[in-house]
Amino acid sequence: MAYDKGELEKIALEMIEEHKLTKISHLATFMPCSRSTFYDMELDKSDIIKETLYKIRENKKKKMTDKWENSDNPTLQIAAFKLMADEDELTRLNSQKTEVEHSFTDKPLKIGYGDRDAE
Repeated sequence: MAYDKGELEKIALEMIEEHKLTKISHLATFMPCSRSTFYDMELDKSDIIKETLYKIRENKKKKMTDKWENSDNPTLQIAAFKLMADEDELTRLNSQKTEVEHSFTDKPLKIGYGDRDAE
């Protein structure tokens, strides 16, 4: 069966909105054509399809983080904070802190293994 790329793109946009899809691989299963036809027609490269999937995904993430922020569950609140934090805040939030400081000297460094020294 011959498919029109424009018509399939229109159907794809309808499926994305109707089922609130977020991934190309999920979209392909809702299409009237085979998965191979979907990819052969390069619908996975369509800017309008990718942009629509992106918008749905971002809306879902926003709703989820809003719920996490307003939750009474501290674990969810920390997860939401981690998504919004900058590097300094994440470092401070991390329970482990490792700092390495080293200064070089003119003397050679020998690393020993028991009674044997490395040369």
